[in-house]
Amino acid sequence: MGTTYLHPNAGFIYPGSANYHAQKWEPAPLGDDGVRYLRDLAKTVADIAAEPKYAQKKRQWQSHNDLRSNPKRPMYVCYAENGWSDLIGDETLKTEPPFWRLYEWYLLHLIYRHKNIDDDFVVPGELACFADCGIENPSYGLSTVYSSVPETGACVKTPFLSDYSDIKKMKMPAFWLDEKTTQARYSALCEVFGGILEVKTYITANFSANQPGTLADLLGIEPMMLAMYEAPGFLHELLEFVTLGNLKVFDEMEKSGHVRSNIGNFYVDSGGNGFSGIMETAGGGDAFGDMWGFGVAQEFSEVSPEFHYEFGVKYQRRVMERFGVNSYGCCEPYTHKFDMLKKYVPKLRRISVSSWCDASKAAEQLKEGYIVSLKPNPAVLLYENDRQAVKNYIKKLLEDTYNCTVELFLKDIISLKNRERNFTDSAKIIKESIDEVHNT
Repeated sequence: MGTTYLHPNAGFIYPGSANYHAQKWEPAPLGDDGVRYLRDLAKTVADIAAEPKYAQKKRQWQSHNDLRSNPKRPMYVCYAENGWSDLIGDETLKTEPPFWRLYEWYLLHLIYRHKNIDDDFVVPGELACFADCGIENPSYGLSTVYSSVPETGACVKTPFLSDYSDIKKMKMPAFWLDEKTTQARYSALCEVFGGILEVKTYITANFSANQPGTLADLLGIEPMMLAMYEAPGFLHELLEFVTLGNLKVFDEMEKSGHVRSNIGNFYVDSGGNGFSGIMETAGGGDAFGDMWGFGVAQEFSEVSPEFHYEFGVKYQRRVMERFGVNSYGCCEPYTHKFDMLKKYVPKLRRISVSSWCDASKAAEQLKEGYIVSLKPNPAVLLYENDRQAVKNYIKKLLEDTYNCTVELFLKDIISLKNRERNFTDSAKIIKESIDEVHNT
């Protein structure tokens, strides 16, 4: 079992052995037959992306994200994530060079989506070129140790800080980008796909404030929680260092000239997209102040609202205030934290309501001015064989949040082995449930 990577348009995807990280492979000779084959796939995707229904979905997403939907019909997308390799296996791929194999898989996955998954995903008429870039000192100059089980994808991290005094050894991270390699990738993609799909270069697919996750990496979750009581001064010192590092990296990204606006058909986490009629009309550019930001704190799921602010949002907001609008949350439950988030997270628009959260209480708190981003339990949708029971589960979520601006994402999937049919059927069940609850 491998791991997903975050694609700017498609979200978290796992294309089996075609998996790709920006520094791993470079364009290799493809041959005339290979070029024709990939161009034919690209033409198919371009034709799909040009279908009127996707222009309509784009307009619906714009109204939804701008809180202007009337009536408030929920939007929904199904993300297979790690399960994509069960839907489109290695045996279906024809291209050999790894760089081009990734793009073959990506195009095939868009065609598969169009044919088999009836949701509100908008097929993009573009291709992402991943810049040759990264972060120097991503672990703040400290040694990192990971233990993993490849068959399951399970991973254990040894805390980077073995002692509080190790903070003196920490180094600031730095953003780097190789212009020559990036241009070579871009030129190769334009040579193959030019005139069919627009190629856009991306330095990252996520602009996030995740200091809680960084704390957990540095200290371990239990020591992090104990430090909130036993060594709060140390934690604040550590958080200040990490936050300054985040801000420094974002400054360097902007100065590189390669930041790409995520307003539009862009996955902005966790599940949502960046469409916005208001921000697009305003002529937003490629600067953070015209873009979506994202904050997350999965490691703080069992932390009180007071401590979540004190050791999380208090520092995250300094990063998030740079953005034009923000999303917050992933799998962590916020049943008792909505007041805190609304008060302290700047320019908050989208809030994650996971399957561990009370949807009815979320609806009470988020009725006006926010997007309720529902994450139903994938185990129910994929492993419950009673179709009506699944529909009843979805309809209850929709009824609890009826008067809100709602989106629903099936995601966080590790495997679809022997459950492929359940996944594609889930989109139909969600659509039927929305139609019945909202009479559309």
